[in-house]
Amino acid sequence: MPAFLSFGKYAAWQKSLYIKLLCLFAFVEIRCLVHAAIVELSHPASNTTPSGLIDPSFVGFSVEWTHVDDALGPGPGANTGVDYSSNPIVVNLFRHLAEAVAGYPPTLRIGGNSATRLWWQGSILPRLSQSTWSVNAMELKIIQEFASSTGSRMVLTVPMLSPDPAYAVEFLVKGVIPNLSKDHILAIEIGNEPDHYEKNGRRPPGYSFNDFTKEFTVAYNAIVAAIGPGFDYQGPSYAYPWTSDYMIPFIQGQRGTKYISFHKYGQRGCSTATNPDAVTPLTLLADPAPEEYVWIDSLVQVAQAGNQDVVWGEGGSSSCNGTAGVSDTFASAIWTVDTLLEMAYRNVKYTSLSGAAQTYYAPYSLDPVTGRMSPRPTYYGMLMVNRILRGAGSTLFRASLDGGWALTGNSIKTWGVNNTATGEMTLVVIHKSPAANATSFTVQYPYAFSALSNCTSSQQPKGYITRLEAPALNAKTGVTINKQTWDNSLDGHPIGAYTEEIVEAQGQMFTFTVQQYSIVALRIGCTPGLPARSYTPPPVEPVNPGFTPVWGTPNPTPSADPDAPLKTEQRTLGKYVGIGVGAAVLGLACALALTALVRKRRMKNDGAIPTPRTSNAAARHPHPFAKRNPYLYAYAGEVV
Repeated sequence: MPAFLSFGKYAAWQKSLYIKLLCLFAFVEIRCLVHAAIVELSHPASNTTPSGLIDPSFVGFSVEWTHVDDALGPGPGANTGVDYSSNPIVVNLFRHLAEAVAGYPPTLRIGGNSATRLWWQGSILPRLSQSTWSVNAMELKIIQEFASSTGSRMVLTVPMLSPDPAYAVEFLVKGVIPNLSKDHILAIEIGNEPDHYEKNGRRPPGYSFNDFTKEFTVAYNAIVAAIGPGFDYQGPSYAYPWTSDYMIPFIQGQRGTKYISFHKYGQRGCSTATNPDAVTPLTLLADPAPEEYVWIDSLVQVAQAGNQDVVWGEGGSSSCNGTAGVSDTFASAIWTVDTLLEMAYRNVKYTSLSGAAQTYYAPYSLDPVTGRMSPRPTYYGMLMVNRILRGAGSTLFRASLDGGWALTGNSIKTWGVNNTATGEMTLVVIHKSPAANATSFTVQYPYAFSALSNCTSSQQPKGYITRLEAPALNAKTGVTINKQTWDNSLDGHPIGAYTEEIVEAQGQMFTFTVQQYSIVALRIGCTPGLPARSYTPPPVEPVNPGFTPVWGTPNPTPSADPDAPLKTEQRTLGKYVGIGVGAAVLGLACALALTALVRKRRMKNDGAIPTPRTSNAAARHPHPFAKRNPYLYAYAGEVV
């Protein structure tokens, strides 16, 4: 029996010129009006197949080695040996993610460019000039304590600045193995963006894929020989240039590598070489474009043939630490849900959203004075996905909207979730349209209610609604999931009671409303609230018995490092307001000069396009720079 979805009244036409221009740019469909449509909640959209079972630890983090102290621990004191306990606020944030998905903890990858230039303190090997970040036993003990507290398993990236694997072997043998329990290690990652090694001066000109695969093989064999069997491995973590041509050859040539990792960022946030276009909340909502991730399908097919899994090893809303006013706003929460569901649909095993606490795209931020952590909108997006999946046994499919999928120009997306264990089904609506206000949906459940295994014969199934909302698209606070918020939380626990909105069935029909710029999940079943099932993490392993950390006291401000996103100008601008008119005149002159340079550069970059920018705007992708780089549309790019 087909299921019908009908919208309420047409949304009022937004008459502003800005909205009409967005329509012309194909961010929303040209007609821009939401109208009556048909949705198939019972099976996928035409010409698609459901995903496989989604791993309940699908949603995870990626943290740079440079941020172990402040992202997982109490602050920068750990690096000097002051304190190696984990931050209880962050532990609670991880626990809430686990609670939402039946107790399965998120994974945590520790790596990035900082791994390439990692230096193990106490090493007896010659220190290389680019080995600028030291890691000591204290930081590894933070990871150990954190893993024991949360049950999370770690992916650890080893140094590869030198082709000689002795550096990676020493780090594992002298550092990781003595300080971190094997049970807490999900995989050892070899390589981080090797397709950027030459560009970053880490390998000589002409460095190739074949050069890297030889290095990878040598490193893999040396590590296995040094630490023995029983560990899984991950790689190659391409940034983007090699993904198209060399990911499948890598998979086929490295069958011992369990997890095949790639990096993917939404939009470019800082690279002046390939991003002349501004990242805004509205352009972020246009990402990902429909079918942008179809290239993952072939990777998964080849990997699964060798009993390997494809993973999203690192990513965020925009690259290079994110974009202020975008990556730290509610737009990033919507992007997070949208992108994670796209990845799950493509059978990506697990994901690692970049989570360094001092970056704009981080799921939580650090107050350098108090050491307190505060969840950002991205965290809410991660939590929303876990509450949609609810645990093991979920598969994802495209719920047809308007006779096909995403026919409203990527502005309203509908996903279906089927839980094979309980028979529950969930309709997820991602409302990204700037041209429509609140929209009413009516859904007919396609099966007999007896198919729901978590319902007794006397129970009448209901619709349980989970809402992810905020006051505005650019809001940094006020984000809620079913009215719960982490704003002003001092311990990592939410403020407010978790309350699901219940929709009573009218026959087999459920009606609900979705506000503009929000995400709603309607779950049809008989189990209210959070999942009753739970996962028991390993027992806490005290790494320093008798030591009691003191929380809430000021910590020293972390020193600046190459990965810190907060620019000196932003931190000190307020000190110079008194300069007054002179500064304003100077700023105006600089702005005019910069505008002229950008205009000249954009004209140069658009040289391959025969018509002026304004005349071909409607035919171009919402990310104009994608037309100028063959990799960016499918693979994103420059990262931390």
